[in-house]
Amino acid sequence: LSKKIEAVRSSVLQVSQAVNEQNILFYTDKASEYLSVVHNLKLILESNENIQVIESLANTILANSMQLKNHLSFFILNLLNLIKSEQIKDKQHAGLILNFIQQMMEILPVGMHLEHLVSHRLGQYELSQTLIKDSHKKYSILLDDYKSYLNSTNNRMKLSQSEAESLSYFNKIKQPALDLISNHIHIELLEKPANEQLSIMKSA
Repeated sequence: LSKKIEAVRSSVLQVSQAVNEQNILFYTDKASEYLSVVHNLKLILESNENIQVIESLANTILANSMQLKNHLSFFILNLLNLIKSEQIKDKQHAGLILNFIQQMMEILPVGMHLEHLVSHRLGQYELSQTLIKDSHKKYSILLDDYKSYLNSTNNRMKLSQSEAESLSYFNKIKQPALDLISNHIHIELLEKPANEQLSIMKSA
């Protein structure tokens, strides 16, 4: 299955290389939907309502969150590949895309963690743990790819003044990206919950 998913992802990348307006609108719409779903997950956790009363609603929101999260994970990887391969010629466009990636990298760990908590509240303990492990894996792949781009671009700018000028848009997301990596939000929200249960299972 993982090989098939990767093959499909590569195919999607080839199809979306033009990054046309329709494609961007489709996925920015998905991003807006995801932000709404994350807010709804938060509301469920804040509610004092008996979970049995809102079980159907909670399961629907949870399913939507899982689907949109996967959409966005694939899309972010595709966008990073397009940026790294310099297929986005318009520098302003590249800057906007990087800002979008940065924003989604900040919100995804929160949404992923809320999925885990809502599923657990619904009594879906096995699913809850499966979700957090899968989310941790997905986000780690995204973060490694993002770090790779940040490091290679930063090195290029150090080596060449002309490169530094042509990649000036990079400076707008450099500090927020460093903050994202250094504050370890993904460790607290994804890695620790994923590994804690694994530790319990191994000691049992």
